[in-house]
Amino acid sequence: MANMKVIFNPPATVVIFNDGSKEVVKISNGDKYNPEVGFAMAIMNRMFGSRNAYKKFIQKQIKHNHNKKGENTYELKKESN
Repeated sequence: MANMKVIFNPPATVVIFNDGSKEVVKISNGDKYNPEVGFAMAIMNRMFGSRNAYKKFIQKQIKHNHNKKGENTYELKKESN
């Protein structure tokens, strides 16, 4: 995945992958452009297909617990196939 072209063109970030496919992400209304976040969101879209699929994956994988001090801790669940 390291060989890719990244174009930072506010308000969009474009990542073009070796296979010729690309991910384009744009900021939402009212958001400030951040190239690092744009790049991360493009990679997340490539891996999961959409932000919604990513959020569902995270919700499925993380089990919320409270430790003895009442602080939030998180434990990764093993995915069952």
